[in-house]
Formats: sequence, C-alpha cells, structure tokens
Amino acid sequence: MTTLVEQLRALISLREYRPGERLPSERELATHFEASRPRVRRAIATLIEHGVLEARDRSGIYVRATDASELLAARLLIEPWAASEAATHATADDLTHLRAQLAGAANAINDEAGFAAHDQSIHSRVMQASANSVIIELYASLTQRISASRGRTASLQSTRTQALADLTTLVEAIESGQQQAAADAMRKHLSHLPAK
Repeated sequence: MTTLVEQLRALISLREYRPGERLPSERELATHFEASRPRVRRAIATLIEHGVLEARDRSGIYVRATDASELLAARLLIEPWAASEAATHATADDLTHLRAQLAGAANAINDEAGFAAHDQSIHSRVMQASANSVIIELYASLTQRISASRGRTASLQSTRTQALADLTTLVEAIESGQQQAAADAMRKHLSHLPAK
C-alpha cells in the first residue's frame, strides 16, 4: 500500500491531478496502477487522513486545494520555533547535512527542481534538529502541501537567489547556537514567499 500512496502523491506533486480536481474512479485508478480496488481504497483513505485528498458527499474524491496564505501562516508559527530549537539541539550530523544541502542548493541555483529538493531537505533537517517529535510529525504531514508551493516559488530565479541568502543566514545561526537569530532567519526566509 505504501508504494501506491507514494505513486499517488507523486502524480499530485507533478500536477497530474491538480488541487480542486476530482480523482478518477477507484476502478480507473486500479486499472492505471494495476492494483486491486481495496488497495486503491486504502491508499486514498491514507491520503485523506494526511489532508492531501478530500471526500465530497455524492461527488467523489478531490485533491485538496490548500489556501497558500493559510499554509504560510502555519509555517510561520512552526518553522521559526523549530529553527530556534535546532540552534541548541542540532547534532554534528545535522550540521554536516545542513551544510551539504546548502552547498547543493548553491550549485543548483539555476536548476529549479534541484534547488527545490535541497531547500526541502534543509527545512526537513531543521525540523529534525529541533528534537521535538510532535513538530517533526506535524511538519511531515504538511510536506506534500509545502512541496507544491515550493515548486511554484522555485521557478523564479530571484526567489531562489533570495532563498539561498536566507538559508545561508539560517544555517550559520544554527551552527553558532543563536536561537533568536535562527528564528529570525527562518521568519525572514518564509516572509519572502508569496502568500498566494
């Protein structure tokens, strides 16, 4: 089932099924993925539980359309706090990973998908470095929605350039153990994202 969930997530990420769009029927999905209908049903239920899909009475299953301003508001609550915690809890492995991903982002500055992947990895590792399992799980539940918005913003060269500068400041603050500076850097970074 996990593989089918990942396949459906991938199609949504690739905008094969767009936000607000109705999914094909269980039968059509079962044929497309060469899977049983109960397996498709379980995968859909998992994605509904994670907030990626929504069931509408007598209408079908739809890709949930997330309001970008709501997502950004949630990120502004969670991520600066996590960055602050990461400044005091980050391990040597966390710092090595953050530096490597930052270098990767710099090398991929002209590659939308490559830059987005490194950006995502930095954010995920900051959450992990916060050492708070609830925040880590909460962020993981938002990853699909964040990835969709990240794909849109990473398409702009100016946004990638600004993001790289912001992420550099963030990683430096975490490395030096400066909680307030790390929170401020994350807040500044997120404030450069479009709210729609």
